[in-house]
Amino acid sequence: MYVDDTGGYRAKLTGNQSSGALSSMAMANGLAICPDDIGMIDVDEIAKVEMIDWPDDIF
Repeated sequence: MYVDDTGGYRAKLTGNQSSGALSSMAMANGLAICPDDIGMIDVDEIAKVEMIDWPDDIF
């Protein structure tokens, strides 16, 4: 998660998103919550995020 130029919260990928890529998960500061009936979250779609660590620039 990061704050964009308009002050809105945005998410970005941390790298390889394959199921075995733990390095990407280790670099994440939040996890997008994808409901059971949704295959993936599209670009610019609003999503719930479980924050692991809040970046300093958000406060």
